[in-house]
Amino acid sequence: MLNSGDILLTDIFYLLFPAFLITLTILGVAYLYLKRFNRILQRYKHQKIHESENERKRIANDLHDFVAIKLLNIKNQLQITLNSTQDESVKDSLKEGISALNQFHEELRFTVEFIYPRDFIIGKLDESFLRMGKEMSNSDTNIIMDVEFVNELSKDKAHQLYRYLQESLANIISHRKVEKIYIGIFEDEEENHVELSISYPKIHPQEIKSTKNLLKYPGRGTTILSERLKILKAKEIIKESNDSYKLTLSFPIK
Repeated sequence: MLNSGDILLTDIFYLLFPAFLITLTILGVAYLYLKRFNRILQRYKHQKIHESENERKRIANDLHDFVAIKLLNIKNQLQITLNSTQDESVKDSLKEGISALNQFHEELRFTVEFIYPRDFIIGKLDESFLRMGKEMSNSDTNIIMDVEFVNELSKDKAHQLYRYLQESLANIISHRKVEKIYIGIFEDEEENHVELSISYPKIHPQEIKSTKNLLKYPGRGTTILSERLKILKAKEIIKESNDSYKLTLSFPIK
């Protein structure tokens, strides 16, 4: 025999159960829509990155094919004039002009490579990375790079890796002021993955540990670095010893 308390609990259950089902359904639908929205947002972010890289490629091609050719033509005209004149003062001026053009052309070549590496366009991946290390080294920071590529890595993934490394090195050089940076890039065909390692010594061995933001700093570029990792499907591991920092990325070749 049911008492009044049992009847009351049963009534409450039957009253609340439909509301519970409705709430659960609404939450489920909201979750699906949120998941779909996140996929669309992620796809949009990746699309914007690819569009940005295509624009960089277009600008680099324009600078290389138009501006560089114009500079070369001017230089050739000055050289012809230099060879034909007898006035020493004019010759000195022409030589200074040719020297200035050569220097400007070298700076332009570096700018083109930094915007979009020409070697990527013709498929020389190893040379692109080695050139980057050479070009980004300066009087304060020496970048030592060891690259072993095979032809399995797609050009798109190689380019995302290149841009990730380029932006990360710019962060380290700007914010850490270290003398040496060691870079290793290896393709493991058996494991079907690529590994990138970036390591550099601490300025002071007793430097406070702060591996959380090792290569990423607030401001422009932080979000793009994260998005590049997602495009690469990379796993990021940061380690710290008493005298150095090391970041390792591992991602599938295909």
